[in-house]
Amino acid sequence: MTRVPQPRLRRQYPGMNSSETKIIRGYIREVHGDEEITLRTNVPIGEGKEITDLPENFRRMARELSRLRADAVIQRDDRTELIEVKQRIRTTGLGQLNLYKLVKSPEVELPDDTQLVLLGTRIHDEVAEPLRQLGVVVHVIPDSQLPLF
Repeated sequence: MTRVPQPRLRRQYPGMNSSETKIIRGYIREVHGDEEITLRTNVPIGEGKEITDLPENFRRMARELSRLRADAVIQRDDRTELIEVKQRIRTTGLGQLNLYKLVKSPEVELPDDTQLVLLGTRIHDEVAEPLRQLGVVVHVIPDSQLPLF
């Protein structure tokens, strides 16, 4: 019997709507299969904004809420993937991934060889090849192939 790690069983991941959750679950199923992976979603990036004229508990909350958030990070023994999930893949996802890779996260180690991955159900025709030329893994999962739950 195949052991299914708990993150794959979630109906909705933190920071993602149900469609984005289905997309990343489909990606994990297609690309990673039964591999042992560590999946983190809604990953805080950077330090957040410091607001000094508030009480300490509000300053902590404001700093945490103002941090950038990557959709997901998948880590395996030999590679780290920084993932952005969009219904329709466009250039905005590339900008987000590059920014997240440049802004260091105290919670997640992103090695220099971290693979940038854009996931979606559709892709704008004019951006597919340029994204690949820039080294971004583009994975399109048509709506018809998404998990039902």
